Amino acid sequence: MKKVIVFVILLITVSLFGPIVIIGAKTDKKSEKTTNYSPVKSNCLPEFKVKMQNGEIEKISAKDYVFGCLAGEMPINFADEALKAQAVAAYTFALRKKSLSKADYDLTADYHIDQCFLTSEEIKSKWGDNYEKNREKLANIIESVSGQWLCYDGKPALTVYHAISCGKTNSSKDVWGTDIPYLKSVDSSYDKTNNGYLSTVELTSDEFIKKFESIEKIKAPITVKNIKTGESGRVESVQINGKTVEGNTIQKTFGLRSSSFQLNVTEKAVIFTVFGYGHGVGMSQVGADYLAKNGSSYKEILHHYYSGAVLKTN
Repeated sequence: MKKVIVFVILLITVSLFGPIVIIGAKTDKKSEKTTNYSPVKSNCLPEFKVKMQNGEIEKISAKDYVFGCLAGEMPINFADEALKAQAVAAYTFALRKKSLSKADYDLTADYHIDQCFLTSEEIKSKWGDNYEKNREKLANIIESVSGQWLCYDGKPALTVYHAISCGKTNSSKDVWGTDIPYLKSVDSSYDKTNNGYLSTVELTSDEFIKKFESIEKIKAPITVKNIKTGESGRVESVQINGKTVEGNTIQKTFGLRSSSFQLNVTEKAVIFTVFGYGHGVGMSQVGADYLAKNGSSYKEILHHYYSGAVLKTN
Protein backbone atom coordinates (compact mmCIF):
# COMPACT_ATOMS: atom_id res chain seq x y z
CA MET A 1 0.00 0.00 0.00
CA LYS A 2 3.47 1.41 -1.14
CA LYS A 3 4.37 4.85 -5.14
CA VAL A 4 4.94 8.17 -6.65
CA ILE A 5 4.82 11.33 -4.54
CA VAL A 6 2.82 13.33 -7.06
CA PHE A 7 0.33 10.49 -7.29
CA VAL A 8 -0.17 10.42 -3.55
CA ILE A 9 -0.45 14.20 -3.34
CA LEU A 10 -3.26 14.09 -5.92
CA LEU A 11 -5.12 11.61 -3.75
CA ILE A 12 -4.53 13.62 -0.61
CA THR A 13 -5.72 16.85 -2.26
CA VAL A 14 -9.12 15.42 -3.04
CA SER A 15 -9.32 14.96 0.67
CA LEU A 16 -7.31 12.87 1.70
CA PHE A 17 -0.47 5.83 0.06
CA GLY A 18 -1.82 4.52 2.49
CA PRO A 19 -4.84 5.39 -0.48
CA ILE A 20 -4.20 5.20 -4.18
CA VAL A 21 -5.82 5.61 -7.67
CA ILE A 22 -5.58 8.76 -9.77
CA ILE A 23 -8.91 10.52 -9.39
CA GLY A 24 -10.69 10.97 -12.68
CA ALA A 25 -8.73 8.21 -14.43
CA LYS A 26 -10.64 6.16 -16.97
CA THR A 27 -10.18 2.60 -18.14
CA ASP A 28 -11.18 0.51 -21.11
CA LYS A 29 -14.09 -1.39 -19.69
CA LYS A 30 -13.44 -4.82 -21.16
CA SER A 31 -15.91 -6.60 -18.90
CA GLU A 32 -17.64 -6.35 -15.58
CA LYS A 33 -18.55 -9.48 -13.69
CA THR A 34 -19.25 -10.66 -10.17
CA THR A 35 -16.79 -13.10 -8.61
CA ASN A 36 -16.80 -14.91 -5.27
CA TYR A 37 -13.46 -16.04 -3.86
CA SER A 38 -13.83 -16.71 -0.14
CA PRO A 39 -16.17 -18.92 1.91
CA VAL A 40 -17.65 -15.99 3.86
CA LYS A 41 -21.05 -14.43 3.31
CA SER A 42 -21.27 -10.74 2.46
CA ASN A 43 -24.41 -9.68 4.36
CA CYS A 44 -25.10 -5.99 3.66
CA LEU A 45 -21.53 -4.85 3.11
CA PRO A 46 -20.65 -2.99 -0.11
CA GLU A 47 -19.23 -4.44 -3.29
CA PHE A 48 -16.03 -3.14 -4.85
CA LYS A 49 -15.36 -2.78 -8.56
CA VAL A 50 -11.79 -3.97 -8.95
CA LYS A 51 -9.70 -3.51 -12.08
CA MET A 52 -7.85 -6.80 -12.36
CA GLN A 53 -4.36 -7.32 -13.70
CA ASN A 54 -5.81 -8.36 -17.07
CA GLY A 55 -7.71 -5.07 -17.34
CA GLU A 56 -11.14 -6.53 -16.67
CA ILE A 57 -13.39 -5.02 -14.01
CA GLU A 58 -14.94 -7.42 -11.52
CA LYS A 59 -17.56 -6.81 -8.84
CA ILE A 60 -16.26 -8.33 -5.64
CA SER A 61 -18.01 -8.44 -2.26
CA ALA A 62 -16.35 -6.69 0.65
CA LYS A 63 -15.40 -9.90 2.44
CA ASP A 64 -14.13 -11.54 -0.71
CA TYR A 65 -12.06 -8.46 -1.47
CA VAL A 66 -10.53 -8.39 2.01
CA PHE A 67 -9.87 -12.13 1.73
CA GLY A 68 -7.94 -11.71 -1.52
CA CYS A 69 -6.12 -8.68 -0.17
CA LEU A 70 -5.01 -10.32 3.09
CA ALA A 71 -3.85 -13.42 1.25
CA GLY A 72 -1.50 -11.21 -0.76
CA GLU A 73 -0.53 -8.53 1.73
CA MET A 74 0.29 -10.37 4.99
CA PRO A 75 1.84 -13.78 5.72
CA ILE A 76 -0.78 -16.27 6.88
CA ASN A 77 1.45 -17.31 9.79
CA PHE A 78 1.28 -13.86 11.37
CA ALA A 79 -0.62 -13.62 14.66
CA ASP A 80 -4.41 -13.50 14.47
CA GLU A 81 -4.67 -10.01 15.97
CA ALA A 82 -2.20 -8.69 13.40
CA LEU A 83 -4.26 -10.25 10.61
CA LYS A 84 -7.40 -8.65 12.08
CA ALA A 85 -5.68 -5.24 12.12
CA GLN A 86 -4.64 -5.77 8.50
CA ALA A 87 -8.19 -6.76 7.56
CA VAL A 88 -9.59 -3.54 9.04
CA ALA A 89 -6.87 -1.45 7.37
CA ALA A 90 -7.47 -3.11 3.99
CA TYR A 91 -11.24 -2.67 4.21
CA THR A 92 -10.88 0.98 5.24
CA PHE A 93 -8.46 1.58 2.39
CA ALA A 94 -10.96 0.14 -0.08
CA LEU A 95 -13.86 2.15 1.36
CA ARG A 96 -11.87 5.34 0.99
CA LYS A 97 -10.90 4.58 -2.59
CA LYS A 98 -14.51 3.73 -3.43
CA SER A 99 -15.71 7.04 -1.96
CA LEU A 100 -13.18 9.05 -3.99
CA SER A 101 -13.05 7.22 -7.32
CA LYS A 102 -14.47 8.84 -10.42
CA ALA A 103 -13.31 6.02 -12.69
CA ASP A 104 -15.25 2.97 -13.87
CA TYR A 105 -13.68 1.03 -11.01
CA ASP A 106 -13.09 1.66 -7.31
CA LEU A 107 -9.51 0.40 -7.10
CA THR A 108 -7.05 -1.89 -8.81
CA ALA A 109 -5.53 -5.27 -7.97
CA ASP A 110 -2.05 -3.79 -8.51
CA TYR A 111 -0.14 -3.27 -5.26
CA HIS A 112 2.03 -0.65 -6.96
CA ILE A 113 -1.09 1.50 -7.22
CA ASP A 114 -3.47 0.32 -4.49
CA GLN A 115 -3.35 -2.93 -2.51
CA CYS A 116 -2.39 -6.41 -3.59
CA PHE A 117 -5.40 -8.57 -4.47
CA LEU A 118 -5.04 -12.25 -5.32
CA THR A 119 -7.58 -14.30 -7.21
CA SER A 120 -8.72 -17.71 -6.03
CA GLU A 121 -6.31 -19.41 -8.42
CA GLU A 122 -3.39 -17.27 -7.27
CA ILE A 123 -4.16 -18.01 -3.62
CA LYS A 124 -4.33 -21.76 -4.29
CA SER A 125 -0.98 -21.58 -6.05
CA LYS A 126 0.53 -19.63 -3.16
CA TRP A 127 -0.78 -21.85 -0.35
CA GLY A 128 -0.57 -25.20 -2.11
CA ASP A 129 -1.50 -28.13 0.14
CA ASN A 130 -2.34 -25.74 3.00
CA TYR A 131 -5.04 -23.98 1.00
CA GLU A 132 -8.10 -25.38 2.81
CA LYS A 133 -6.60 -24.93 6.29
CA ASN A 134 -5.44 -21.38 5.53
CA ARG A 135 -8.70 -20.47 3.85
CA GLU A 136 -10.68 -21.48 6.93
CA LYS A 137 -8.33 -19.55 9.21
CA LEU A 138 -8.48 -16.39 7.13
CA ALA A 139 -12.26 -16.61 6.70
CA ASN A 140 -12.68 -16.74 10.49
CA ILE A 141 -10.32 -13.78 10.90
CA ILE A 142 -12.31 -11.70 8.41
CA GLU A 143 -15.64 -12.69 9.91
CA SER A 144 -14.49 -11.57 13.37
CA VAL A 145 -13.93 -7.97 12.18
CA SER A 146 -16.53 -7.87 9.42
CA GLY A 147 -17.63 -4.34 8.52
CA GLN A 148 -15.16 -2.62 10.88
CA TRP A 149 -13.33 0.41 9.52
CA LEU A 150 -11.35 3.39 10.74
CA CYS A 151 -13.02 6.77 10.56
CA TYR A 152 -11.57 10.27 10.81
CA ASP A 153 -13.63 13.40 10.47
CA GLY A 154 -16.60 11.36 9.28
CA LYS A 155 -14.68 9.71 6.41
CA PRO A 156 -12.67 6.50 5.92
CA ALA A 157 -9.11 7.13 7.04
CA LEU A 158 -6.09 6.79 4.76
CA THR A 159 -4.92 3.48 6.21
CA VAL A 160 -1.64 3.05 4.39
CA TYR A 161 0.80 0.46 5.68
CA HIS A 162 4.21 -0.98 4.93
CA ALA A 163 6.25 -4.13 5.56
CA ILE A 164 8.98 -3.03 8.00
CA SER A 165 9.73 0.37 9.50
CA CYS A 166 13.21 1.69 10.20
CA GLY A 167 12.48 1.57 13.95
CA LYS A 168 9.99 4.42 13.80
CA THR A 169 7.21 4.95 11.31
CA ASN A 170 7.37 8.03 9.09
CA SER A 171 4.85 10.83 9.26
CA SER A 172 2.85 11.59 6.14
CA LYS A 173 4.24 15.12 6.22
CA ASP A 174 7.84 13.89 6.03
CA VAL A 175 7.18 11.53 3.13
CA TRP A 176 4.41 13.22 1.15
CA GLY A 177 4.49 16.82 2.38
CA THR A 178 0.96 16.80 3.83
CA ASP A 179 0.24 16.60 7.55
CA ILE A 180 -2.39 13.93 8.29
CA PRO A 181 -3.29 13.89 12.00
CA TYR A 182 -3.45 10.11 12.39
CA LEU A 183 -0.32 9.39 10.33
CA LYS A 184 2.38 10.57 12.72
CA SER A 185 5.76 9.04 13.44
CA VAL A 186 5.40 6.42 16.20
CA ASP A 187 7.71 3.89 17.81
CA SER A 188 8.12 0.56 16.04
CA SER A 189 11.56 -0.35 17.37
CA TYR A 190 10.65 -4.05 17.51
CA ASP A 191 10.98 -4.06 13.71
CA LYS A 192 14.75 -3.98 14.16
CA THR A 193 14.68 -7.60 15.33
CA ASN A 194 13.17 -8.82 12.05
CA ASN A 195 15.42 -10.65 9.58
CA GLY A 196 14.31 -8.34 6.77
CA TYR A 197 15.16 -5.13 8.64
CA LEU A 198 18.64 -4.70 7.11
CA SER A 199 19.57 -4.92 3.46
CA THR A 200 22.54 -3.74 1.42
CA VAL A 201 23.05 -2.57 -2.13
CA GLU A 202 26.63 -2.42 -3.39
CA LEU A 203 27.71 -0.88 -6.69
CA THR A 204 31.02 -0.15 -8.30
CA SER A 205 31.84 3.52 -8.75
CA ASP A 206 31.14 3.22 -12.47
CA GLU A 207 27.77 1.53 -11.85
CA PHE A 208 26.81 4.26 -9.39
CA ILE A 209 27.76 7.04 -11.81
CA LYS A 210 25.83 5.39 -14.65
CA LYS A 211 22.63 5.04 -12.57
CA PHE A 212 23.06 8.57 -11.20
CA GLU A 213 22.92 9.88 -14.78
CA SER A 214 19.11 9.69 -14.62
CA ILE A 215 19.41 12.48 -12.03
CA GLU A 216 22.47 14.34 -13.24
CA LYS A 217 25.81 13.56 -14.85
CA ILE A 218 28.71 13.31 -12.42
CA LYS A 219 32.32 12.18 -12.59
CA ALA A 220 34.62 10.34 -10.23
CA PRO A 221 35.59 10.76 -7.48
CA ILE A 222 32.21 10.41 -5.74
CA THR A 223 31.72 12.62 -2.71
CA VAL A 224 28.86 12.46 -0.20
CA LYS A 225 28.08 15.34 2.16
CA ASN A 226 25.30 16.90 4.22
CA ILE A 227 23.00 13.91 4.74
CA LYS A 228 19.80 15.38 6.19
CA THR A 229 17.49 13.00 8.06
CA GLY A 230 13.95 13.38 9.39
CA GLU A 231 12.48 12.56 12.79
CA SER A 232 12.30 8.83 12.08
CA GLY A 233 15.76 8.62 10.52
CA ARG A 234 14.72 8.54 6.86
CA VAL A 235 17.00 10.48 4.50
CA GLU A 236 15.37 13.72 3.40
CA SER A 237 18.26 14.84 1.21
CA VAL A 238 21.93 14.18 0.53
CA GLN A 239 24.59 16.10 -1.36
CA ILE A 240 26.44 14.02 -3.96
CA ASN A 241 29.23 15.72 -5.89
CA GLY A 242 27.68 19.06 -4.98
CA LYS A 243 24.18 18.07 -6.19
CA THR A 244 21.46 17.99 -3.51
CA VAL A 245 19.15 15.02 -4.10
CA GLU A 246 16.03 13.95 -2.17
CA GLY A 247 16.17 10.66 -0.31
CA ASN A 248 13.09 9.40 -2.17
CA THR A 249 14.86 10.02 -5.47
CA ILE A 250 17.91 8.08 -4.32
CA GLN A 251 15.67 5.22 -3.17
CA LYS A 252 13.91 5.00 -6.52
CA THR A 253 17.04 5.41 -8.65
CA PHE A 254 19.00 2.69 -6.88
CA GLY A 255 16.11 0.37 -6.04
CA LEU A 256 16.50 0.60 -2.27
CA ARG A 257 13.92 -1.06 -0.01
CA SER A 258 13.32 2.23 1.86
CA SER A 259 14.49 5.83 2.05
CA SER A 260 16.19 5.17 5.40
CA PHE A 261 19.78 4.37 4.55
CA GLN A 262 23.45 5.00 5.14
CA LEU A 263 25.84 5.66 2.28
CA ASN A 264 29.48 4.58 2.36
CA VAL A 265 31.89 5.47 -0.46
CA THR A 266 35.22 3.70 -0.95
CA GLU A 267 37.77 4.01 -3.73
CA LYS A 268 36.06 1.33 -5.81
CA ALA A 269 32.51 0.98 -4.49
CA VAL A 270 29.41 2.71 -3.15
CA ILE A 271 27.55 0.77 -0.47
CA PHE A 272 24.00 1.46 0.75
CA THR A 273 22.96 0.04 4.10
CA VAL A 274 19.15 0.17 4.12
CA PHE A 275 16.81 0.00 7.12
CA GLY A 276 13.24 -1.28 6.82
CA TYR A 277 11.09 -1.95 3.79
CA GLY A 278 8.47 0.36 2.27
CA HIS A 279 7.45 4.01 2.56
CA GLY A 280 7.23 3.70 6.35
CA VAL A 281 3.90 5.54 6.80
CA GLY A 282 1.04 4.06 8.83
CA MET A 283 1.02 0.51 10.16
CA SER A 284 4.16 -1.59 10.11
CA GLN A 285 3.06 -5.15 9.32
CA VAL A 286 6.03 -6.68 11.11
CA GLY A 287 5.39 -4.31 14.00
CA ALA A 288 1.74 -5.35 14.12
CA ASP A 289 2.77 -9.00 14.29
CA TYR A 290 5.21 -8.29 17.13
CA LEU A 291 2.60 -6.39 19.11
CA ALA A 292 0.02 -9.14 18.57
CA LYS A 293 2.42 -11.85 19.71
CA ASN A 294 3.08 -9.82 22.83
CA GLY A 295 -0.56 -9.49 23.85
CA SER A 296 -1.90 -6.46 21.95
CA SER A 297 -5.38 -6.68 20.44
CA TYR A 298 -6.08 -5.60 16.89
CA LYS A 299 -7.81 -2.50 18.28
CA GLU A 300 -4.69 -1.56 20.24
CA ILE A 301 -2.51 -2.14 17.17
CA LEU A 302 -4.72 0.09 15.03
CA HIS A 303 -4.80 2.79 17.71
CA HIS A 304 -0.99 2.71 17.95
CA TYR A 305 -0.38 3.19 14.24
CA TYR A 306 -3.45 5.32 13.35
CA SER A 307 -3.90 7.26 16.57
CA GLY A 308 -6.90 9.57 16.40
CA ALA A 309 -8.89 7.49 13.92
CA VAL A 310 -12.02 5.89 15.38
CA LEU A 311 -13.13 2.31 14.81
CA LYS A 312 -16.66 2.03 13.41
CA THR A 313 -18.84 -0.76 12.04
CA ASN A 314 -21.17 -0.66 9.05
